[in-house]
Amino acid sequence: MKSNYLFYRISCILAAVLTFQACFYIPDANYEDYDYRRAYDDERPLRGPGSRVIPASESAPAKVAARTPSETHRGNDRIFHYDEIINRVAKQYNIDYHLLLAIGQAESSGIPTAVSGKDCHGLMQLKLSTARDYAPMVSPSDLYDPQLNLDIAGKHMVFLLRQVNRHYPNVTGDDRIVLLAAAWNAGWGNIRKADGVPNFPETQTYVKRVLELYHKYKAQRFLAG
Repeated sequence: MKSNYLFYRISCILAAVLTFQACFYIPDANYEDYDYRRAYDDERPLRGPGSRVIPASESAPAKVAARTPSETHRGNDRIFHYDEIINRVAKQYNIDYHLLLAIGQAESSGIPTAVSGKDCHGLMQLKLSTARDYAPMVSPSDLYDPQLNLDIAGKHMVFLLRQVNRHYPNVTGDDRIVLLAAAWNAGWGNIRKADGVPNFPETQTYVKRVLELYHKYKAQRFLAG
């Protein structure tokens, strides 16, 4: 009889402890529940010390169908989670698929809720003013939707390509990639003022990073067949 009573008391104590822990559970602020990925601080965008990742509690973009790196057989960088969308946008707007991949990885490390100290948002780190040139009613939280962010990015890349074709028709190969990356980072106005890549330390570092990723992704695609 005493043993049964003791077992009952121990069971009650354990139940109380478990209930207490459940009530005070605090989720990881960087956990993005909507697509089961984690955002680590060592993969922040290149846009300076103000960069951060918005917790899922602040903004949870719509779920998207995204393939894993193992399904693409092209690389392990997070941007490949959105390979299917990027491929569609590249075909729709007739722009370089590998350049979109490289810019997306360089800008946000493939984190759709990334926001920089310069108030740039989402996978492709779009400024709200730039995004509204193509989608006038868009809000900052809308830009955390990868599909919308990449669609607007595709339209903006078309604009930059037209400017490059008009003002620098003889620029080809890597020089063309560097010019487009510089325009994405510094803005087209600064490209025209400098008549090329401006001598901004951030932009100089950025274009090297984008070019490195561009060739890396092209090589991975070649090896994957």
